[in-house]
Amino acid sequence: MTDQVFIVGCDPGTSAGIRILDPDGYSHLAWQGAWENAGTIVRDFLRDLSHAATAVLVTERFTVGSRGKVMTRQTIPQELNAILRGLTRNFDVTYLEQGPSDVKKLANDALLRDLDLYLTGKMIGQGDANDVNDATRHAVYYLATKRATVFTQRLGVRVK
Repeated sequence: MTDQVFIVGCDPGTSAGIRILDPDGYSHLAWQGAWENAGTIVRDFLRDLSHAATAVLVTERFTVGSRGKVMTRQTIPQELNAILRGLTRNFDVTYLEQGPSDVKKLANDALLRDLDLYLTGKMIGQGDANDVNDATRHAVYYLATKRATVFTQRLGVRVK
């Protein structure tokens, strides 16, 4: 069934976050940890994915920019995105990058709470849940903009 699309949201960084939403928009997996392990989490999920389902991986687009006169070099997010891009090719999965400002405007903390997808550090046994919540934002943004029927009908939320 082609409607069986899992959404894999990723927040790349030194501490990375992954949130996988099932085809109905509910949480299948929430993970936050060292970036070196993120590729393994995604690879294992994609490898075990049923032939009746597929996935879309959405991640934050990182560009090297400058802040004032100092150039920021955020190579880890770019390295992780390259690993994720390679995995999507190996498993024939769609790979998309999203800008963080659009994602955060739509998928703010209040919306994540309304969808029962917001996590705290205590809920995942860590000091905070910032990275997994950011990964969730990417997955929710994809649902809202590319699979609006699932977003509005199945989750009962209308995009404002």
